[in-house]
Amino acid sequence: MKKRIETNASKVYLIQLFLMGDLVTKKDLAAFCKALEKEPLHNAMFYAAIFFDDPDFVQFPSQPMTYVYNPHEEADAMTHIKAIYSYDVINRLGRLHYYDINYLINQPGDIICLDEISEMPEDD
Repeated sequence: MKKRIETNASKVYLIQLFLMGDLVTKKDLAAFCKALEKEPLHNAMFYAAIFFDDPDFVQFPSQPMTYVYNPHEEADAMTHIKAIYSYDVINRLGRLHYYDINYLINQPGDIICLDEISEMPEDD
């Protein structure tokens, strides 16, 4: 849906926002994240994909360098985030944080590591 590149000192961050359908499983989401083009990421060192369940609440985080939303100012957006995928280009390590309810209410139900040696998650 949306893409933005942020720069802080010499670090470049790429953030993409996606709309996630109701029928997407954790396994589908993990496969999508693993298949995302990782190199080159517009010279980005860090990458994040944030998945929303409602197009009316898709917005970039106020702290893009850490992919953190502020619950006092961005609670509406946080209640519509179902997953956050982050990827460190240097370490080649990706993590998918999947929220059973949403990003505001609960800790991730599953944290799935998506590097070169990890296996795909099983769906519940």
